[in-house]
Order: sequence, then C-alpha cells, then structure tokens
Amino acid sequence: MKGIFVNSMKKKIIFIIYLLLISVITVFSVTKADYNWDVLAYAGCVFSFESTNADTVHKSAYELFKNTVDEKTYLLQTAGNKYRETLSECTDCFYQTLPFYKIKLLYIILIYGLYKSGINLFFSLAVISGLFYFLTSLVIYLWLWKIIRDEFYSFLPAVFLSVSPYLINASSNPTPDLLAGFFIFLAVFILLERNNFYLFALLMVLSLFVRPDNIFLFAILIGVLITNNQYSKHRKLMYLSISLGALIVVITNIWSGNYSYSTLFYHSFVEKLTKPAEFNSIINPSIYIKGLLNWVFFFKYSMAALQFVILSIAIYIKIHSDDEIKNDLEFLVLIAMGLSIIIHYILYPVMDDRYFIAQYLVIDILFIKSIYSRHNLTVQKAYKHSSHV
Repeated sequence: MKGIFVNSMKKKIIFIIYLLLISVITVFSVTKADYNWDVLAYAGCVFSFESTNADTVHKSAYELFKNTVDEKTYLLQTAGNKYRETLSECTDCFYQTLPFYKIKLLYIILIYGLYKSGINLFFSLAVISGLFYFLTSLVIYLWLWKIIRDEFYSFLPAVFLSVSPYLINASSNPTPDLLAGFFIFLAVFILLERNNFYLFALLMVLSLFVRPDNIFLFAILIGVLITNNQYSKHRKLMYLSISLGALIVVITNIWSGNYSYSTLFYHSFVEKLTKPAEFNSIINPSIYIKGLLNWVFFFKYSMAALQFVILSIAIYIKIHSDDEIKNDLEFLVLIAMGLSIIIHYILYPVMDDRYFIAQYLVIDILFIKSIYSRHNLTVQKAYKHSSHV
C-alpha cells in the first residue's frame, strides 16, 4: 500500500514539475513575443470584419500596433525596408495584401474573439501561440507516457521535445503555425493511440481552416489509411472526409478572395508584390528556379536535415523489427510525414521549421517509440535465452 502511494506521489510531482516548466516557457513566450510584419496583416484581417474601407482598416491596424509595441519594433516593421515602407504608407497596397492572410479563417476568428473580449489585438496573437504551445507540450507528455509507462523516463524526452528549437521558436512567434500544428499532432496521436478515425478526421478538417495547405498532408494520411487493413471499413468515410477537406479549401479561398497559386508563389518566394491584385503572370521554370534559389538558404537554419536522419533511423528500425511492415500503421505514418514535407517544399520552396511542427513531433515521438520497442525486444530475447540456458 505504501509503495502504491509513493509511486502515485512521484508521478504527480514529476507531472507538476513538467507543468511548471512549460508554464514558464508559455508566459515568457507571450510576454516576449517576436512581433513580425505578419501581425499587421492579421490585425488588418480582423478590422476588415468591421469595415471594408481600406483607409479605416489600414489606420486601425497601424495605430494600434504603434500604441502596443515599443518604438524599435514599430520602426522595424514600417521602415528600413521598401516593401514594409510602401505598405505602411499605401492603404490600398496594404488592403490588397490581406487575402494572403484571410485564408487562415479559424485563426482570424480566434483573434477577433479575443479582441472583442477586451484583450489587446496584438497580445491576442501572442496568447494563441503560447496557449497552443502549452497544449502541444501536454500531448507530448501524454503520448510519451503511454509509450514508456514510466514517469521519469517519459519526463526526460518530453522536456527535450518541449524545449526543441522548432517548438520554442514557434511559441514566441505570433503566427497560426502552432494552432495548425496542434490540430495535426493531436489528430495523429488519436489515430495511433486511440484508433479513433472520426476524431482524427475532424481535427484534420479543422486544421484546414487554419492552414489550407494542410490538405496535402491530410490526403497523404488518408491514402495511408486506405491501404491499411485496420481501417478498410472506413473507406467510404475516408473518401467523404478528404472530399469535404478539398471543398473547404476551395470555399475558404473564394471567401477570402485569395489569389492564384502563381501570385502566391511569386509574392512569397520571388518578389514581394505591393499590389498583388494587379499581378498577372504564370509560374514558368525560370521563375520557379528563381524562387527556389531565393529561399534555399533556409536549409542552413532549418532542422529538416536532422529530422530526415531521425526519420530514416526510425524507418530502418521498423523494417528490421516488423515482419508485417506493410500493415504497420506507425511505419506508414512515418512515411507520410516525410513525404508531406517533401511535397510541401516542392510546391512552396521554403524549408521553414514552423510549417512542419506536427511532422517533426510525430517523427521524433515515433523514433523514440521505435528505439524503446527495439530495446524491450532485445531485453525479452536475452531473458528467454538466459532462461533456456
């Protein structure tokens, strides 16, 4: 009885320590948020809910930003750069840029809700990133505890992942990436650990309202599930869910007034457009290569190379540990994570870690699980061998 009580207390203490750690990081991330230029665009999207007048939207966003941040941050986002200077002075240019951001509908609605509740609009952006860092870290701990079933040995890798550069950087970056990443990460956790396709599909659909480009990962995961015997009974529902996802992407694009892929690509990877609504061009090989070369330097600062090494090791262990590898859902999900990163890079050639938070976390956790399972298998074989001897 005493041993059970001690173990229970040990479990609670370790979990409380973990909660305190991620709480401190969350508070620091919110109070020390790194406000980039995108926050002005998201503010513009919120104000465009209340006014369609370009001058009003522009003035509201820039005045509130000036009254919220310090002078250095304000000048950094409005001066010293031709594109930022133009948008700070040209109301129509700023207004034409908003459709690139309006497409993150659920994110805009969350910001709007917090803003209308009385929270400073720009602080709301930081709160969302901090909150979903905290929730993501909780899922990390829960997943690792389900794998290892030991408080201390699940605590250590949970801490390691919760302070990983790609997650810490995203926590202080007021963008929708942690919100979208949380939905995907939780969806894959529920799929693999709870075998609940319905909740998985719902969360993946929700992620599309935050980042419509998640449709590629959703489609790959549906393709993986179709080939898996365990989920063959849900095949019709799978087709329905991916069709619904594609419809949501189309409707969201139309509602937001977003531009064509050519305009998005040119604006994001070749040259910033001050009047994207007036841009009329198509992507040809030379433009694509130029965009690719402009952003290839991100590989230098990205953790993608390391993640692909981890992915390769996890796949290798899986292949050499499982005779029924084709029906191993975790193996197929690992392949899907890697493939989604490659496809995303081909379509949007920038290897920025914030786009792949969920993929990195799933790869890292399944890597840990493969190592742990391999270790257990080795111990079991050694025990059987010694008992026979």
